[in-house]
Amino acid sequence: MVLTDFDGTLHHPVNSVSSRDLETLHRMEDEGIVRVIATGRNLFSFRRLIPDDFPVDYLIFSTGCGIYDWKNKKMVHACSLDRPLADAVVEKLVEEGVGFMVHREVPENHHFVYFPGKELNPDFEKRCELYRPYASPFDGKNIPFQTVSQVLAIVPPDGKKFDELAAKFEGVRVIRSTSPISGEWFWMEFFHPGVSKGAAAAWLSDHLGIDRERTLALGNDYNDVEMLEWAGHAYMVEDAPEDLKALYRQARRVEDHALTGVMDLYW
Repeated sequence: MVLTDFDGTLHHPVNSVSSRDLETLHRMEDEGIVRVIATGRNLFSFRRLIPDDFPVDYLIFSTGCGIYDWKNKKMVHACSLDRPLADAVVEKLVEEGVGFMVHREVPENHHFVYFPGKELNPDFEKRCELYRPYASPFDGKNIPFQTVSQVLAIVPPDGKKFDELAAKFEGVRVIRSTSPISGEWFWMEFFHPGVSKGAAAAWLSDHLGIDRERTLALGNDYNDVEMLEWAGHAYMVEDAPEDLKALYRQARRVEDHALTGVMDLYW
């Protein structure tokens, strides 16, 4: 099984998915390799960008909140954030003056309510605008969803302050990723403690009966770390953050064919 991150790894804003990597994905199917995309995007966002016949087998989406059987078009796994934990996260973020969004359960988690923070946040405003038909203002007190997939805060790109704020939350998984909107601000995502790309990869490998040592993962950002730590073979793209590149073997981009470059090492 091969798992690859999407934005900034397999997909590029300018070139989309390269023809070489598409060829590699088709070859992987011919050789009996299960192809998995593991993305921070929700299912709605991914399907809006990628055609239904895209050559993958499974989609791990929303950083591991859900797993979707891409070929058969059905959900196979989901994990929600307990309401008491979601309420506690919301209360603390309001207290800290940090803007946030509360998302419905998967796969409908493109619907959310938002609460602005004390400081102007261009990424926050842009995301609300992108999801305008599915986003509603929130009073900061009474979450309108019975089931919550995650809470998302968008904060300035300061690693030390991120860690200080994250340490104030207990009982939840706090995952950092780089904003796909600006490529600069940090996303602070609060999930059920069992959620991560790595946990979803482990569930899927057990579900399919694939040994961990026969898995390979490719990523480019902080929310890929758990997946890379879990996989039998792990690679980080060469334009990833410097502190992450020091931890993993690097996958060189040859005309943006990061996946092809890694698979060529094994073929």
